[in-house]
Amino acid sequence: MTPVRYVGKREPHKDCIFGTGIIFMRDQSVFVPDDIAKRMLKEHPTVYEAGDEILSDTVEINAQPAVRKGEEPEIQDMRDVILTMDADALRNKAKNEYGVTFNSRMSVGKMRKELTQLVDRFGVI
Repeated sequence: MTPVRYVGKREPHKDCIFGTGIIFMRDQSVFVPDDIAKRMLKEHPTVYEAGDEILSDTVEINAQPAVRKGEEPEIQDMRDVILTMDADALRNKAKNEYGVTFNSRMSVGKMRKELTQLVDRFGVI
C-alpha cells in the first residue's frame, strides 16, 4: 500500500476514475494499492501527490473496486421512483432525507434532476 495525498479543489472528493471509491478530504493521505497509487500520481499530478506515512490524519482504506452503476440496485430503484414522483413528493424527499429545500418555482424536471444527483452523491438514505 502506498500513501497518496489529495491536493485537488473539491472537498470531499470521491475517486471514480480509478474505481476505488475512496473519498478524500483535501491534504489527507490515504493508503491505496501500489498499482493504483502509481497511476494516480502519474496520470493526475495536479490532483494527487505522494502522501506521508506518518501523518496523524492518514487513513488506510480497504480499496476494493467501487460498485459500478447497474450493480447498485437500491440506487437504481430510487432513480426509478424519482421519475414517478410529483413536485410535493420530490420536495418532501429532498427536505426530509437530504436537508435540501427546493425553490417552489423550480420545475418538476429540475427537481427530479437535483434529487437524482443527491442520491448519486450521497446514496439512498
